[in-house]
Amino acid sequence: MAGFDGQPDCFKGQYGPTTAPFTRTYTHSCSSDRDFVSKMSIARREAKEARVAIRFITQCELENRAAIGNYEDEANQLASIFSAIVRNKKAHL
Repeated sequence: MAGFDGQPDCFKGQYGPTTAPFTRTYTHSCSSDRDFVSKMSIARREAKEARVAIRFITQCELENRAAIGNYEDEANQLASIFSAIVRNKKAHL
């Protein structure tokens, strides 16, 4: 059940009073399923661009490979996750 401020009762005392309006705004930021797919496609593209930039940095030896760590792999994983979200959502449109 939700309280008078729209916040679920299970969240009472855990979050400040400004969290509920922020959460509602965030969850309603996509006006449709197609809008959601579009935003996830942009996120996927950004993850792929980050992966390319990280690869460029390592190949040009602009930064030590140890300093970059697993960022290329993380960018690849994010791109894969966003791709799966887009693919599954498109299948249900």
